[in-house]
Amino acid sequence: MKKQLEAFVSPLTAFSIINYERGEVLSLSPSLYQRLLPAENYLVIDSWGAGVAGGRLSASTRVNEHGRRVSYNSAPFTLSIKGASTQCVFNISQHGGQVFYTSTTPHGTVYPRAVLYNDVIGGVALMVKEPAEIARKKNVKNPTKSHGRSYLSEDGCKTKGVASVTASSSIVIPDTEKFSFLTNANMYFSGTLYEVMDGVLVRVHDRIIDDAGSWGGWGGDCALTDDENNLYPDGISMLMIDDGFSEGKATIEFNHNPLDKTVTITVLSHTSKVCDLRDLTEVGEPFPYTICFAL
Repeated sequence: MKKQLEAFVSPLTAFSIINYERGEVLSLSPSLYQRLLPAENYLVIDSWGAGVAGGRLSASTRVNEHGRRVSYNSAPFTLSIKGASTQCVFNISQHGGQVFYTSTTPHGTVYPRAVLYNDVIGGVALMVKEPAEIARKKNVKNPTKSHGRSYLSEDGCKTKGVASVTASSSIVIPDTEKFSFLTNANMYFSGTLYEVMDGVLVRVHDRIIDDAGSWGGWGGDCALTDDENNLYPDGISMLMIDDGFSEGKATIEFNHNPLDKTVTITVLSHTSKVCDLRDLTEVGEPFPYTICFAL
């Protein structure tokens, strides 16, 4: 497999450590924050176990505009991972609004972790002493499902996703159809949004992937009203999405034409790295009308 030696991600994106050295506990410098469940609990760690893989790690944490404590990686910093016979150094630098991960030592490798697509990165895996030949299985762990949503953990993400061929800034759907989301971030909504929960359309104000301990997720059956017979108000409605820090934002327009029974969904603007509309059936998921919002 060709190694991915770098990754561009949001400062809000967590990373993991995969230690292939079975006989060595590794020391970490600086100390890191490991996110636990419930999602706002963090443990400060300065070592990593022999043969241990995974974790949701960050160099620091911040409290967002909604009072939630989240992982945050302020660049630049250098992460040193040492054992008795191993030393890896990873440089984390800032380029615009993105954080750039590279390895500067031969025993360390950087892999982005994709959520279905190669432009939706759920996290970064830092490999320590990865064997030269390894049978790496993709999607070892199936997504966790809840209320029609799917969530991926680190060991469910792909090393490399696919490129979308359906991504568009605007689509037209029948007004009897609901829509869904794909994201690698917590999302906060301004505007009226409903989602099917236990068979009933209920008002939702956010979608927090942290609560599922996931690196990203997709799905859900969403509408702009709680009326199954009239899912969208007539005319134009707006939905705003925010990452909790007002750094990644998007404005989505829904234009319901009751005469021809269609809804035109359009991404009017966004400051997130990715915001478009995709047909997830191209990757085997049953969500043809999906808003992709990714940092």
